[in-house]
Amino acid sequence: MNPRASTNNTGSASEAERRRHGRFRQDGLQSSLGPVLDISASGIRLMSRRRVNGVIEVVLKSESGLELKVSGRVVWCRREGFRRHLVGLELVELSSAKQRLLTRISMGG
Repeated sequence: MNPRASTNNTGSASEAERRRHGRFRQDGLQSSLGPVLDISASGIRLMSRRRVNGVIEVVLKSESGLELKVSGRVVWCRREGFRRHLVGLELVELSSAKQRLLTRISMGG
């Protein structure tokens, strides 16, 4: 098992059924909205300073300098405090080349 894989079992059964891919916790991965908390092949959970909705473009930036622009549909957005929103994105229109780069970035590449 990958040590970066999320082991949080507090989600409901419906959340587990919706999730298609395993999530990997992130340390140091940033996005144009804020820090990325975890990532999978089909989605991203991040912290944003503002509320977002709809389909948005996000630029992911790794500590090693890799950048990737992805489009995502905001599945949920929850206020966590002053200028702090947790955001769940479902990635859309991800080419195989972007999928490979996303995997590389998520693994610390």
